[in-house]
Amino acid sequence: MKFAVLALLYLLSASMLLGLSFPEIGGSASCLSAAGDGRRARQIADAIKTHNFKSDFKFPVGEVVAFGEYAGKLIVVSDAGKYGSVSFVLDAQKGEVVDIIRHDFLGEKHLLQSPSGRFLLYKRYYPDFLKDSAKSDVLICYDLDKNSGENPQWRPMLKYGRSEAGKVIYPASEGDEKGAHSRTLFIDAAEWNSESGECVLGVSALDKGEKGFKLEEFLIVREVLDSSGDSKLSVERAGRKNCVLVCANGARRNFTPGAVRGFYISKVKILKDRFVVVNGGDSSEIEAVEILKN
Repeated sequence: MKFAVLALLYLLSASMLLGLSFPEIGGSASCLSAAGDGRRARQIADAIKTHNFKSDFKFPVGEVVAFGEYAGKLIVVSDAGKYGSVSFVLDAQKGEVVDIIRHDFLGEKHLLQSPSGRFLLYKRYYPDFLKDSAKSDVLICYDLDKNSGENPQWRPMLKYGRSEAGKVIYPASEGDEKGAHSRTLFIDAAEWNSESGECVLGVSALDKGEKGFKLEEFLIVREVLDSSGDSKLSVERAGRKNCVLVCANGARRNFTPGAVRGFYISKVKILKDRFVVVNGGDSSEIEAVEILKN
C-alpha cells in the first residue's frame, strides 16, 4: 500500500487554510495519547488511506490510534492489524517525513514514549510467515532529538522497505539475539511513569521443546537528566539478587529465573525502595514480584 506522506505533508502545510487543528509545537512535549474520535484523527486517518507515499516505504497502514509530539516532531501511531503497528515521525515545522517505523505491541501499548517525550520504546515486528521460534522479542529505542538518518536504519523487510530505526537496547548483544534459535524471548511492559521517569519491563523465555513462557528477569529503564540538563536513558537488569516473589497466600520466596510460568505485568507500583510488579497472568500462585532498588 502506498498512501500517506504526501497527504500528511499537505495537511501540515495547509493547516491554516483548511482549519486543521495540529498541535502547537513548542518547548514542551505531549506524550502519546489516544487519538479518539477527534476531527484531527479522522482527517489524518483518511489522508493516510487515500494518498500515495512519495518514497520507498510501502507499509500497510491502518487506523490512526495515537498522537504524540516532541521538539517540533509529531508522532502518529496507526494500527495495521495483522501487519503490526506503523508509526510516522514527522517534522511538523519543515513538513518532512523523518522516519516510518513498523513494530509490534509493547504490553498493552503500541509503543511507549518517555516522560520528557524524547525517547520511544518499541518491539521488533515479525511477519506472520516466520516460525514462532524465530520471533524472539527485541527492544529498540528511538531518539527524537536525532534527525533523519541519525537513528540507525537497518533490517530491511523485502518489499516493505526499512522496518526499524533506533538502537537495540535488549538483548544486549548480537550473540543474545542469535540465541533466539534455541529460546524465544517475550518482553512485557507497564506504563512509563511520568513522575519517577522509570519503566519496568518483564522478560520471559520459551525454551525449545517446552510449553509456556518462564519469567527470566526484569528491565528497569530510567530517563534521567545529566549535568547539562539533557535527558538520558539507563537500563538496569534485575533478577535473582534483587527480586522477591510474593505468593497469593502471603508467603515470600526468593526469585529464581525460569521458575514461574505465565507471569504478565498487570501494573507496577513504584515505592521509595522497591517496585511492586503485579501479576496479570495465569500463575495464580504468584501475586506479584518485588524488585528492590539499588
